[in-house]
Amino acid sequence: MTNLFFDYYDYINGVLVPTVCSIIFSVFLVALCIVSEIINISSKKAQPKLTVFFLLIIAILGLSLFNDLNRLNCGVWDLMFEKESDALEAEGVITDIEETNSDTFLYFNKTFYKKDCHAVRLTVNGKVYTCFNNGSLEKGEYIRFTYLSKSNFILAVNEADFEAGVSFSPFHHCLAKEDSL
Repeated sequence: MTNLFFDYYDYINGVLVPTVCSIIFSVFLVALCIVSEIINISSKKAQPKLTVFFLLIIAILGLSLFNDLNRLNCGVWDLMFEKESDALEAEGVITDIEETNSDTFLYFNKTFYKKDCHAVRLTVNGKVYTCFNNGSLEKGEYIRFTYLSKSNFILAVNEADFEAGVSFSPFHHCLAKEDSL
């Protein structure tokens, strides 16, 4: 087992900011296409090919916007309203580890963490949490962890001795940036 540590501001900058920026950009482009189409239709020489083009762009941007809004439902929205001081500690046995293929974490993973880490959803005590794993977390392990209370993003994971309730090392973590500890 490896002790894992994640910086709160990396979650903000790597998950929340790109999602919100993408939503704003998509809404802006959809509005621009709608205004352009209104101008095209109201002109004396309306071009049907331009109408089809705008409708195609709006459909593609609509799907992108739907995807971005869906990301917000994965706990990203809650990051906007919580602070690192809202973090809680818990412990329990990992009952399930599920890799998430969500593109919410693609930018985050490539930007902040080593390539051998991947986003996972951990189920501990019947509750689902999100973090990155370098392969060291396994089903059945008893862990002690710190997580953000609303979004359920994990800030730290330490292996704990079930009998003694004591965390132990060695210190090996998933962070590429050593100075953020």
